[in-house]
Amino acid sequence: MEQGNTKPDVCIYSVVIDALCKDRNLDAAISILNEIKQKGIPPDIVTYSSLIDGLCKLGQWEKVKTLFSEMVNLNIYPNVLTFSILIDGLCKEGKVEDAGEVMRHMIEKGVEPNIITYSVIMDGYCLRGQVDRAMRVFDIMIDKCIEPDIFSYSILINGYCKRKNLAEAMQLFGEISQKGLKLETVTYSTILHGLFEVGRIGDAKRVYAEMLSAVPKPNIYTHSAVIDGYFSVVINGLCKNRKLDEAHAIFEKLSSIGLLPDVRTYTVMINGFCLEGLFHEVKGILRKMEENGCPPNNATYNVIVQGFLKCNKISEMTSFTKEMVGRGFSFDATTTQLLINIARENPSVLEMIPKLHSKNKK
Repeated sequence: MEQGNTKPDVCIYSVVIDALCKDRNLDAAISILNEIKQKGIPPDIVTYSSLIDGLCKLGQWEKVKTLFSEMVNLNIYPNVLTFSILIDGLCKEGKVEDAGEVMRHMIEKGVEPNIITYSVIMDGYCLRGQVDRAMRVFDIMIDKCIEPDIFSYSILINGYCKRKNLAEAMQLFGEISQKGLKLETVTYSTILHGLFEVGRIGDAKRVYAEMLSAVPKPNIYTHSAVIDGYFSVVINGLCKNRKLDEAHAIFEKLSSIGLLPDVRTYTVMINGFCLEGLFHEVKGILRKMEENGCPPNNATYNVIVQGFLKCNKISEMTSFTKEMVGRGFSFDATTTQLLINIARENPSVLEMIPKLHSKNKK
């Protein structure tokens, strides 16, 4: 790293270490840490925080403990960012009790948790289905005059939606606008998915209409997020609730508002038609995909095969499967299980499997 008269300082080394950690190359990052210590360049809190973050993501907790001890011995004390990184790592490993202990320890040491700290421990509780405990953390945060942001709200909304507690989720969703916070793609997507899951179509339509009025015209960077985050969820929810005409109408309108469906959205619409046994419509969408330069993927083919199987269209499935295998795709776990279940009552279905195997060997 040393060239000419300019010698890198701890800031430059920390940038390199952080990049290596983000690339999950922890051995090289630790090697540079040892190198700078040998050169008499003392690492700082930024250096150690990057390394701790990288080690947490790899679950190397013994090395994390070692680095913490090393920091303290060098009179470098963890700040709120360092503690938040550790708490986040523990929560993502399911070690929420340990994360709580770390939070108590940081408070004892005079380091006050911030919005990030509270949000990551809330997320940890939600990941374990303990949404009520996450809500208590949320209330504690407010009692300490820390205003929740869109991310802390989204964490709780997601937790309640997963528990199918849409009453609480919708109450929090309503608070977001009242607080003057800007709703994000992920928040709309989460609440829409939750509403469709419990069959609250009317509320989903209202949120969808609100979303359309709030969403700015997408550019090249937001295109994918808008398609995946909003429209795929809405179309999928309507299809699952047997409102195929409404789903198809939204699908057809995408191009008129400057959005082209991606492979996920096409597959969701295809699944809707398969659920109703409308395979001529499926063929039409497959043609559109090819014409628009968005070829079907493995998920698309599996959805169609599952549709044929559920409708007992075995000959059509066999013919379609040949095309599927010819493109290098194969049955996923869901298709395989469905095939096994059907074969129990109709063993002749399995006659097509050797053909698939011989094709795959070529």
